[in-house]
Amino acid sequence: MARHEYVHGKDSQREDNKKETCDCAPFYSRRHTRGLAKIQNVNLCVDIFYFLGLFMHTICKGIRYVTAEPLPNEDEATLKKALDKVCKIFESRGFKVAVINADQFECLKGKMRCGVECVAKGEHQPDVERSTRTQEEHTRTVVQRVPFLKFPIVMAESAAIAPCLYRNFPNK
Repeated sequence: MARHEYVHGKDSQREDNKKETCDCAPFYSRRHTRGLAKIQNVNLCVDIFYFLGLFMHTICKGIRYVTAEPLPNEDEATLKKALDKVCKIFESRGFKVAVINADQFECLKGKMRCGVECVAKGEHQPDVERSTRTQEEHTRTVVQRVPFLKFPIVMAESAAIAPCLYRNFPNK
């Protein structure tokens, strides 16, 4: 009977075949974070979309980071709270939100720590509009794959937020 070189079952590594380990995280190598050191101030584009509930969608112009926040309503206090939450995400990573570009956030002008620029009536912010369409398409894909007829609120929120995680994952 011939002896084969492949392993059947579990086998421990030999000393000469052990792989070297790295202290850095495998997904965020220097190649992925090379340009981020130069960026300090970022512009945030914001829009609201509806998919099984109300959501605020943001995309950063400089680093293309995407977020989605569930909103109970479109009140000024709710919008301010959601935007503050997103701004804190960027500040915790060392970025400063300089300007927020939006098309329906006139009520927040002068009430945020950063500037709020709103486009004219009937106009749209092109960066966030394209990103919102992509977000809605990805959310529909998540919902279509689930074998349920009705969604609980928590599940609908997770279905809308999950595509952001995949879109923010660095490319190889």
